[in-house]
Amino acid sequence: MLLAEALAKKTDEARKETYVDRRFSDIVKTMNDRAAAMQSSLVIKKLTKYGLSHPAEVQWFLQMGSPMPEEMKTRFAQGEMEPNLVEGLYSDQQKVNDRLTAEGFELTDKPIDLPSILDPNITEEVRQHVETANKLFECEVVISWEHLTTAKLQ
Repeated sequence: MLLAEALAKKTDEARKETYVDRRFSDIVKTMNDRAAAMQSSLVIKKLTKYGLSHPAEVQWFLQMGSPMPEEMKTRFAQGEMEPNLVEGLYSDQQKVNDRLTAEGFELTDKPIDLPSILDPNITEEVRQHVETANKLFECEVVISWEHLTTAKLQ
C-alpha cells in the first residue's frame, strides 16, 4: 500500500468518528499516560452550555488561569453558536461519561473548589475569576480506576 493510500484510509476512518468517539479516545490516551505514571484517576471539567458555546474563553481560562480580558473576547468573538449544536455538545459530554462508566470506570461529579463571591475579603480580581469559572464549568468529573487496581498505594 502506498503511503498516500494509507493516509487516505486513516482520514476516512477519522471522518467517520463522532465527537463522542474522539473525546473518549483523547481521555483514554491521557488515562494511559497516567496509569503508566502509577496514577489511578483523572479529573476533567464538565462544561456549561455557555462554556461549550465560547470555546476560546474556556481555552484562555485553562491555559492562562484567569478570565479572558474583554478586548480579547472581541478579538476571538466567533458569533453565536447554533443552540442545537450547543445542546448536542452538552449531551455528548454525558454520552462520553456513560461510555466511561460502561467500560468499568467510576465517575464522581464534584463541585469546583472555589471561594464564595459573597466573601467580603476576596479581591475584585478573585471575584471575577470565580464568576468566570462558574460561568464556564459545571463541575469536575473524577474518573477513577483505583477500585480495580491490585497493587494499592501504601
